[in-house]
Amino acid sequence: MDPDRHYRWLDEARDAMADGDDVEARRLLGRLRREAPDMPELLFAEGELAALDGDLETAIARFTAARERAPDWAAPVVDLADVRLRHADDPEGALELAEEALARWPDDESTPFARFVRAAALVLLERDVEARVALAEVDTDDPDTMCEMGSFYMELAEPELAAGWFGRAVSAAPSFSDAWHHLG
Repeated sequence: MDPDRHYRWLDEARDAMADGDDVEARRLLGRLRREAPDMPELLFAEGELAALDGDLETAIARFTAARERAPDWAAPVVDLADVRLRHADDPEGALELAEEALARWPDDESTPFARFVRAAALVLLERDVEARVALAEVDTDDPDTMCEMGSFYMELAEPELAAGWFGRAVSAAPSFSDAWHHLG
């Protein structure tokens, strides 16, 4: 077992996923699985890849396994919440997990995304007062998330706030067509 090599393969697999090269990512993760099958970071990366592929069952299983093997790591909890929100039509489960992450890891690098998942779940659960408060706590520099924020504010009949988020998305990524579409 060579931890340095394992982390190198993991970094290379994440780079491949970011570049859209799922074949290379799978090859590297498969190599890592043969040598370190219980490595929490491997399980997490497999969950990310499964989520990208739309394989909900595998994504949930891998994020859950990573969570069990690394109970003090926020990322698997937050990504599990996101999968439950976006793919499993389970906003209640997503809200519970996001709130757990925020309570246990208030200053973690995944905290901003946990805030977003919590806010999104509250919008979907039609808990409008809580959703408005939660949305006000979200800060992001990701244009996709900005556009989603604008859409949530539209659902809450807050067109001025929605326009602000769509405008931020356009400023962050001038060719972002979804944001331009919403701005009219």
